[in-house]
Amino acid sequence: MKMSIYLILVFSFLVLGGCKHKHSEQESSAQIEEVKLDQGKKWKADQQTNGGAAKLQSIVAEFSKETPKPELEDYKRLNTQVQTELDEIFKKCTMTGDAHQQLHVFLVRIIKDVNVLKEDDLKASDAAFQSMQKNLATYTDYFE
Repeated sequence: MKMSIYLILVFSFLVLGGCKHKHSEQESSAQIEEVKLDQGKKWKADQQTNGGAAKLQSIVAEFSKETPKPELEDYKRLNTQVQTELDEIFKKCTMTGDAHQQLHVFLVRIIKDVNVLKEDDLKASDAAFQSMQKNLATYTDYFE
């Protein structure tokens, strides 16, 4: 379990390192944080981030519709698609401050799930996919 968390954090650091903004050591904590609202209001996200989140939701919805009984290779293909879009989100991100930090808190869960999809464990991939669907569905609860 500790090794999994460590691998998630290392991967997150590598992915987040591509973002144009400085990141604090706090982002690398072993505990996955909860996304918080901005004093009860949604965070303002940039157009690129909102578009990327919509694209992630679309990829996951299409996968769910077109692949009713996914196999490991299907999940590995999904991993590649989602990871490509995550890379684009980080590359195009112009957000700053607390909104930017909360975006990263939100995306850590997605990254954790995406990493599971490339493993050779169908049961774990099924669970990670369900978790990713659930987490992506909450994007508009926190960002606008």
